[in-house]
Amino acid sequence: MPRTIFPDKFRVLSGSALKVIATIAMLIAHTATAFHYELDSVTFFSIRGINISLFWIMEIIGKISFPIFVFLISEGFRYTRNRFRYGAMLLIFAFVSEIPWNLMHYGTVLSFVDQNVLFRLFAGFIALCIIDRFSQKPVLQGLLLIGILIVAYLFNMSYQVAMMLVFYFLSEKPMVRDLINILIIPGTVLYLHSFALIELYNGKRGFVGKGILKYSFYIIYPLHLIILYLLKYIVFK
Repeated sequence: MPRTIFPDKFRVLSGSALKVIATIAMLIAHTATAFHYELDSVTFFSIRGINISLFWIMEIIGKISFPIFVFLISEGFRYTRNRFRYGAMLLIFAFVSEIPWNLMHYGTVLSFVDQNVLFRLFAGFIALCIIDRFSQKPVLQGLLLIGILIVAYLFNMSYQVAMMLVFYFLSEKPMVRDLINILIIPGTVLYLHSFALIELYNGKRGFVGKGILKYSFYIIYPLHLIILYLLKYIVFK
């Protein structure tokens, strides 16, 4: 069982449970993004001039998702029996999801403003492959890692790749791992609840192990982006 800051009796979340929580949080976040102006107009109260709107609350909930997905990729890399297939699935669905991502966020098929989350996760996965493949060649390993970090920086993915590396290298030092990740992520305080959930991980795979459930996220990701696009630009335009 991987180490966390909590006693074993509190570690009740399997990898499957974390994936479900992260997926729900992602759906909430993307819904907030798609209907930003409509949801931001629903204000509950204000704190020191900051309006606490429905959009703001949904955004905070959505922050749960990405650190958990990064953590699960680092765990998956460690334990998967077929890393090539694991990486191939990430890359294939990254390309499948790019047009739905662009349509939902920018209303256009092609955009280079940023890329969907699967490309970010794949970049982190490649960094882990470099570490493992060239473990006996530290100079080459270092140069390749610098290269992937430069590419990640150019495509606005640098802190996500760095987070993946921290999860992987410091899996046995949860307190240090979380502190470093907190320093890496912009807007740190907004992600604290995500790291708290990760610390409840019990090291078990859970119920999403085989068949359609195993690949459900890869299907849900582009599908929900298409649905949100249709709702945003066609139904409610």
